[in-house]
Amino acid sequence: MLEYSFEQLVDLDRARSLLQAHHKVIGVCFAILDLEQNTLVAEGWEDICTGFHRVHPVTCARCLESNEDITHRLHEVEGGCREIKCKNGLWDIAMPINIGGSMVATFFIGQFFYDDEEVDEAFFRTQAAEFGFEEEAYIAALRKVPIFSREQIRNILDLYRDLVQVLAESGLKKLSLLQEVEERKKAEKALAAREREFRSLAENQPDNIVRWDTRCRYLYINPTHERTLGISARDYIGKGLPEGYPEVKAAIKRVMASGQAEFSIRQEVMVSGGIELHNISFVPEFDEDGHIVSVLGIGRDMTDLYRMQETIAAREQEYRSLAESSPDFISRYDREGRILYLNTALQRRLNLNAAEEVIGKRPNEVFPDGRFAPIEQAADCAIETGAIQTVELSVPLVEGEVRSDHILIIPERNVAGQIIGTIAFGRDISENKRIETELQNKNRELERFTYTVSHDLKRPLITISSFAGAICADLAAGRDDRVDKKLKRICNAADKMMTLLDDLLQLSRVGRVINPPKPVEASRYGVSGQRSHG
Repeated sequence: MLEYSFEQLVDLDRARSLLQAHHKVIGVCFAILDLEQNTLVAEGWEDICTGFHRVHPVTCARCLESNEDITHRLHEVEGGCREIKCKNGLWDIAMPINIGGSMVATFFIGQFFYDDEEVDEAFFRTQAAEFGFEEEAYIAALRKVPIFSREQIRNILDLYRDLVQVLAESGLKKLSLLQEVEERKKAEKALAAREREFRSLAENQPDNIVRWDTRCRYLYINPTHERTLGISARDYIGKGLPEGYPEVKAAIKRVMASGQAEFSIRQEVMVSGGIELHNISFVPEFDEDGHIVSVLGIGRDMTDLYRMQETIAAREQEYRSLAESSPDFISRYDREGRILYLNTALQRRLNLNAAEEVIGKRPNEVFPDGRFAPIEQAADCAIETGAIQTVELSVPLVEGEVRSDHILIIPERNVAGQIIGTIAFGRDISENKRIETELQNKNRELERFTYTVSHDLKRPLITISSFAGAICADLAAGRDDRVDKKLKRICNAADKMMTLLDDLLQLSRVGRVINPPKPVEASRYGVSGQRSHG
């Protein structure tokens, strides 16, 4: 259904003038009614209708009912018109007036009789009596009603069809014009609303927002950009980019040429005598025909972030330098136990050409023989408990040698204190293990030696103690002749003990004192003095 009425689409004064001229020639009355049955244009109505039928409420109601009957679903009637005899006894014909595919009004001709039928005067006299009409005046008005042949009416309908078509075409042109104006108003209203939204958004943004035309001239500068550069927008609007921003100008031209946005262009900006690092994004703006009309620039101060990234990168490099230079084995794992990093020492230990061979994999995926299963178990435990874990591992090398490693597995946390993985520090303790084994062997030898020495030292003491007791007994019994022999036995035992002590003293110096070489008799060791030549 149209938003516009018939009187909004058609010049009624012009239509009335045109139809009045037709009436003078043709003599049939007509009317144009809107969809609510309001009369918009009427000409040549008969006295029987205006003076009688439209005056009495009952006959007037019959007229309106007849109008509703003739117009009901009129646009669906085959042939484009409907003919009925109204309830007050006169013929009426209706045609729809369609504009833009919708019915907007009804064109009527009527209030006549056909010449091939007899006018039933008695019917009308009965109506006059029923409704209190002055009979002679009513019948006089009846006799003025025009009479047409059916052929005349067909010709008249053909003429008025053309006239209705002219009115419809006129209305359609005005409808198109009104719709175009309405669409334009809607577009302008929407554009104004978007512009207000853009300005409201841009004016309150903490980011720098600028718009340039296709010649790199400023169209808009938001307050943030004014404050950043210490400028006034009115001094720059309509002017081109100042010198010193060749990257910005080049980016604008690229965006205009490609029609594609460019994001995160890094640009140094002089602010209050210092250098700030900004990220600028360039977005093309199009008109309704798809042509680029401007480029929007959105910049954000990223100085702190860039400085932080540089600091983090420097610390990361320090960490990597330390890790790569360390003789210890260093590796990192995520929460799922996947390898994130291996230092050079560990790559050499595992005989890897590059760390990328194992990055993203679990140790058991790289070495399915289970040699590193204790590390995976310890890492899971460290993540679950948050406690440091230690593992001693025997690692078979490619050459077949087995090395021993001591591994410390530490839970790694983020800034929020959440465990995000583990770091493993390993050290080759094979030499320590060898020395420890040697030390254990030496200790066992020392224990055996101590036992033997203590036994050898105890025997002279036992001898001395025994003979000293015997001497005391002999002296007490007056057996002096036996004392001398026993004293010799005591002296011999003391000499033997002194010899043992001297030997122990010499043994303690082995390894610390290098005895000077001296010639010896080879025959003492059962070796011939002649050199064998085989």
